[in-house]
Amino acid sequence: MIKVLTLSVMFSLLFSNAVMASDHISQKSIKDINITETGKIFIETRYNKYEGKFIQHCPVKKYIDLTVFSGQDNLGLYSHGLIKAGSKIVFLDQKERTLRKKRLGSCKIESLEVVT
Repeated sequence: MIKVLTLSVMFSLLFSNAVMASDHISQKSIKDINITETGKIFIETRYNKYEGKFIQHCPVKKYIDLTVFSGQDNLGLYSHGLIKAGSKIVFLDQKERTLRKKRLGSCKIESLEVVT
């Protein structure tokens, strides 16, 4: 009886770690990122699509407007490490002729869920 119980606990720990690992996104696996003015973020990787939202007081629309007014159509994004709920995303101004990107601001991801 004890051996069967031990095996079931080990299997449950194995499967729970696999589920937790899917909540983290490696930057190398990202194919596309889209951000809406309402504060939602959509991330497409090689294997899954994720949908998340930023914390409510994040001025995402302001960063998008600053990028549009500067004549750029792409907003630069940067995250230190793995992307997950609670990660900070830094918004960068993507001017072509400058070596250093101008930091516009940053926002934290409140939630991140697998869509497909």
